[in-house]
Amino acid sequence: MSSRWKSEIRRRLRGQAPGRIALIGVGNTLRGDDGAGSLLAGRLGARGIDRAFDGGTAPENYCERVASLAPRTVFIADAACFGGEPGEVRLLDPRLLGAGALSTHGLSLRPLAAYLEERCGCRVFVVGIEPSGAGGGEALSPPVRRALGELEEYFAGLFAAGGSGGART
Repeated sequence: MSSRWKSEIRRRLRGQAPGRIALIGVGNTLRGDDGAGSLLAGRLGARGIDRAFDGGTAPENYCERVASLAPRTVFIADAACFGGEPGEVRLLDPRLLGAGALSTHGLSLRPLAAYLEERCGCRVFVVGIEPSGAGGGEALSPPVRRALGELEEYFAGLFAAGGSGGART
């Protein structure tokens, strides 16, 4: 898997004060790959990371909890169809996402990101994971499962490093 997204995150966090990041995972875990963002947040939470929130299909319900942390950067992890290979990860600008793009989440990520930026004065990035076109159900596809493992290790390291972009994985 390409590590271009890791370099992009490091670049975006360069010079940022430690401890000033948060992550909201988005998705429906009953719909296979669509649940990748939600599963990522859940896995990070299971590691004791209290700045990662499983927003499920209603991430807007976590805006005030995230805002109370006064983050400088918020990552929204979600399955995203950007034309990549299944399991490919990209850092996406939420302002470039379709304004009315509704999915299982009910609210497009674009207004969610705009609200967080306004409310917190932070930068928001979408960590997009290209889903596999195969299947549905509750099981993750193998490429998305591998990407999720890599994202979990990277973000766990990033949170442990205080969110300063110093994660090495």
